[in-house]
Amino acid sequence: MQFVDTHTHIYLPEFDADRKEVVDRALDAGITKMVLPNVDLGTIGPMRRLASEYPENFSMAIGLHPTEVNQDWEKNLKVIYDELDAHSTEYIAIGEIGIDLYWDKTFRKEQMQVLEQQLKWAIERDLPVIIHCREGLNEVLDVMDSMNEVPVGVFHSFGGSIEDVRRSRNTGDFYFGINGIVTFKNSRLKDVLPE
Repeated sequence: MQFVDTHTHIYLPEFDADRKEVVDRALDAGITKMVLPNVDLGTIGPMRRLASEYPENFSMAIGLHPTEVNQDWEKNLKVIYDELDAHSTEYIAIGEIGIDLYWDKTFRKEQMQVLEQQLKWAIERDLPVIIHCREGLNEVLDVMDSMNEVPVGVFHSFGGSIEDVRRSRNTGDFYFGINGIVTFKNSRLKDVLPE
């Protein structure tokens, strides 16, 4: 049996000391393909280097993570777009993109603008999206509802309710990534899985 890890950031500095061991363990366990979603301008290089070391095992997604949206968002988004444009055949998705209002709501409006622009890139290039949504589902769905077309994609690390699943599916064709939270004793996510 083969497994695909649809969302890993093994290229981040937290893995500098044991990255090779982590990758080897994954490969030994039968995880033959891993998707690397980008975070910000500083992660493009490390992500590309790791993907080039294991071209058969890693695929890349390009995007600007919502927690990285700040006063320089327009300049940063242009760099991300230029990277996508220059290496379009090397990216399999637009991500990790979305809305995150958990820690800070300062750039809520800007996060929505950045999300809309990146969703448009996905439509133009017929690529799926990897949606990060933390305390921002209403905003994500508002952006998508304002668009004529919505790309397919995945809400990664989904932790919402049955109603959230239904609302998301009414907006577009989405999958839902479930992480280890589902195993917590007090997790209500187990009740959401059948939906």
